Formats: sequence, C-alpha cells, structure tokens
Amino acid sequence: MMKRWPTAMIESDGDYRKDAHIEQLIKGPLYKHHQPPVSPSSSLPASSGVDASNSDASHASNDALPRLPVPSIQDTIQRFLPTALPLARSQQERTSLRQACDDFPQQAQALQQRLVDRRQSLGMRDSSWLQEWWNQMGYLQVRDPVVVNVSYFFHFVDDPTLDYGDVVGLGGGGSGGVYDTDGDDGGTSNNHTNNKNVLNVQRGAAMLYSTAEFRKMVCSGRLEAESVGRGDRKVPLCSAAYKYMFNACRVPRRRQDAYRMYDPSRCSHAVVSRRGYFFSMEVVDAESQDPLPMEVLEDGLRRCIAIADELSSDSLSSVSSSSLSSVSSSSASSSPTSSQQQQQRQALPTRCKVGLLT
Repeated sequence: MMKRWPTAMIESDGDYRKDAHIEQLIKGPLYKHHQPPVSPSSSLPASSGVDASNSDASHASNDALPRLPVPSIQDTIQRFLPTALPLARSQQERTSLRQACDDFPQQAQALQQRLVDRRQSLGMRDSSWLQEWWNQMGYLQVRDPVVVNVSYFFHFVDDPTLDYGDVVGLGGGGSGGVYDTDGDDGGTSNNHTNNKNVLNVQRGAAMLYSTAEFRKMVCSGRLEAESVGRGDRKVPLCSAAYKYMFNACRVPRRRQDAYRMYDPSRCSHAVVSRRGYFFSMEVVDAESQDPLPMEVLEDGLRRCIAIADELSSDSLSSVSSSSLSSVSSSSASSSPTSSQQQQQRQALPTRCKVGLLT
C-alpha cells in the first residue's frame, strides 16, 4: 500500500537533500540504505510524518551507501591526457597540452581543497558533493531543448505473443487472434487499419498494466534497491532519483527549471495521445493502486481512438455524449482465472474513466 504524502505536491530545485524526508516516509527495500538528512537545509518538515529521532527510520548504517570521492588531480590528468593527445593537430599543440597538464596541479590546489572541504562538510555527510551541481547545472539550467538533449526515453521491443503479419506485411495468413473492434465484416480496405488499431490497443494496454505494477513497487518502496558488483564486492546504489520516475514533471523557469513531484497515492490516471488529441484515462484503482484489468484498459484505449477519430472528422459539438462517458468492461471477455484472481478482479472497478483534455 502506498503511504500518503504530507502534501499533494513537492517542488524540488534538484537538491536531493531537501526532499529526502519522502524517502524516510516511504521506506521499504528501495530506500533501505538511505539515511535521515542531517544538514539544517534538509531537515525534516514538521508535516513530514517522519520522526527523525527514531533510529528505525534509517534502516541501515551510516556506511551503507558509498560516498562519491573527489578524484585526485593526478588521477584526473592521467585519464584526461591520453584522450586529449590524439586530438592535437600538430607537435606544437601536443607539447603545449603536456605543459598545461604539468602546470595544472599547482594551479588547481586551492580549487581541489575546496572540493575536498565540500565533501567533508556536515551538509554533505549523507549526500554527494556533486549531486546538487549535477542536477542544477547539468539539467535544470540547461537552456537547450529538453527533448533529445536532456530527457531520457524508454524503448520497448515487439511483443512476440502478438501476430504482426497482417499489419506489417510479413505474411502469415489470417489474423491469428486479431479481432476487429469496429465491426467491419466485409472488404479489406479497412482491415489493415483496424487490425493495426487492435494491436496498438492490446500492446498499449499491456504496457499500461505492466507499468502500473512497476509504479506501485517503486512508489511503495517495495522494489529492491539496485547494486553493482558481485558477492562481497557488491555495492548498493542510491535510489533518490526513483522519486522522480512517476507522477513528476519538469516546470520551466527563466533561469533554472524545477521538478514537481506529486503524491502517487492521489494519482490514478495516465495521459493517452491520439491524432493530436490528449485524454486522461484511469489506469489504476484509486484506493489499492492496483492496475485495472486488461480488458478495462483495452476498452479505455478503444474509446480514446473512437473519440479522436470522430473529432478528426467532425466538430467537437457533433461528438456524441456517449463517447465521453465512462468505459464499461461488462461486455468484454475474460480468460479463466483462479478464485483468488477473480476475487481481486471483483474488488477492482469495472469502469474506466476517460476524459478529453482541452
């Protein structure tokens, strides 16, 4: 079960320390290596619901997460020079580059000490000396277009359980279980489009279902924390960034953008795009946060397709009111399940809200 946040939304300037109280509220395996914040700038808000004096809040020793070291100047030069020398276009450039590297240790002593002092300061004792600069100067202050230059994305491989033969022209007689949701029983002019829509619906519903399950693991803290290495050399990784994975967005600002994180226990919808129209579609149960059944999600996606296609050919006023109503799964077929699964399904809503965003 997801724990309710003290506020519906938290705005972050990229400093993980300032929203660490959320990790202490969620707890679970995902944040078992994380410590309560110790710096004055990251102290727990009175409304956080977390008792900082409670030793159980940390779940781990102070040495659970390895701290990012400040590389020595000599190590930095040894890594830099072999990669920079091949770029020199003349012997004079190579000589000048070597000389600059020889002079750099003396020139950088004061700066190096400032970095070491920053890492050893009380405010950075349970954090990375680099994370604030990295998030702010490397992301939030970057004025290049966010898409492509900054934003990450997910790539999904094709589902081998679906028959793509009739859609992508790879052969294969028959639809192989692909059904026509539009009820077109004659001719082949619309079969390609209809079958493609059906595959998109099936694929989209499967992605929404799996994503909702993974989201619940992340937002409830039940996901196991990541680590690198094997055996005795296994090292845990920081999980702070997981808070930004779901129900979060980047808000534009003039000098530096901000992150907004919304309490996932209060969110139950996803945004669906079709033909330039955007829909809010309910994908999880508002109480349990369990994903809605597959047939309900498929019905919701089919309704989004129908509304968008109708809007593309008609004015908004001509769209029937029934198109914007809740989606019912009562007529959808369901495969046999165990009694426990059926009980769980009966506890979930059989209707999925779909709304057109304007």
